[in-house]
Amino acid sequence: MDKLSTAFPAEYIAFLGKVWQATSDSDGDGEVVYPILEANQDKLNRTLVAMYPNWAHNILSQAAPEKARNVAIDLVNFSDLFQLFPLGNRASHLDLAIIGYELALTILTRADFPQDWAMTQNNLAVAYRDKITGNRAENIDEAISCCQLALEAYSRADFPKKWASTQYNLGLSYKDKITGNRAENIDEAISCYQLALEIYTRADFPDNWAMTQNMLGLAYKDKITGNRAENIDEAISCYEL
Repeated sequence: MDKLSTAFPAEYIAFLGKVWQATSDSDGDGEVVYPILEANQDKLNRTLVAMYPNWAHNILSQAAPEKARNVAIDLVNFSDLFQLFPLGNRASHLDLAIIGYELALTILTRADFPQDWAMTQNNLAVAYRDKITGNRAENIDEAISCCQLALEAYSRADFPKKWASTQYNLGLSYKDKITGNRAENIDEAISCYQLALEIYTRADFPDNWAMTQNMLGLAYKDKITGNRAENIDEAISCYEL
């Protein structure tokens, strides 16, 4: 922390400490943490992004071995909160979230904590898909990679809802994919949405079912392969559902 205090303003370090304590004490409750973020929007900027990796690494490295998982989960919660915070600099929020997820994954390994690992990979995928800074094509490819990794642990048999959620996120990423063959990317997105709908039934998950039907409609509207008229009819059917 001494190196940080000489390199960055003390108020930023104090702010991060306050948010971290609130996150840890409340298990990531937005009702507790968001008022602090709202009152300190002026600090949610590139200065905070620049100092955050060292600050977060210090937090994690100081944790006792038996508490490392708990601290890593707090980092994931911290990232979730930044990713979803609706006010201020969205680009900085997402960069902060990604830094936290990636650092948490140094502790939440697939070998030791497979479910935590998969959850964090899925959350990281969402952050990369929405990421504003950097190369858009590379960000989307990173999101796809994270989803595919998550699916290695989230099997359909053992974690059907999480599997469906990850398939849905993978579909969103393929729909936005810039690299590769556009027609193949859209077909891959359609396949992912259709897989998700095998779990997201109207009877069991009506909101997820409707959301996925809507995205499937968008994908069919943009579909390049096959018969254009049939694709549009399929899109209309999805929207009507």
